[in-house]
Amino acid sequence: MEDVIATLRARVAELEQQQQWREIDTAAKDGSWLLGWLPDEARSYALRWDTNGRSQNPAWRDHELFAYQPTHWMPLPAPPRRDPPEQP
Repeated sequence: MEDVIATLRARVAELEQQQQWREIDTAAKDGSWLLGWLPDEARSYALRWDTNGRSQNPAWRDHELFAYQPTHWMPLPAPPRRDPPEQP
């Protein structure tokens, strides 16, 4: 039983770590979407590193290709499941 508890605690710690803000310098610049923190606006946006934007300058951009300068990032959460609704 102690092994199960230790395994569960390790998994909880891993999941909590995944949802921590990280320095933007550690984010992958491969075009993957992430949640970027913009301190000047005190909000987060879905952003990706883009090398083919409007000005041809690499930058963190949103879906409309506006460039931003986030300071931190975290992975986007998994999308909702698409299971059919349960029937009463």
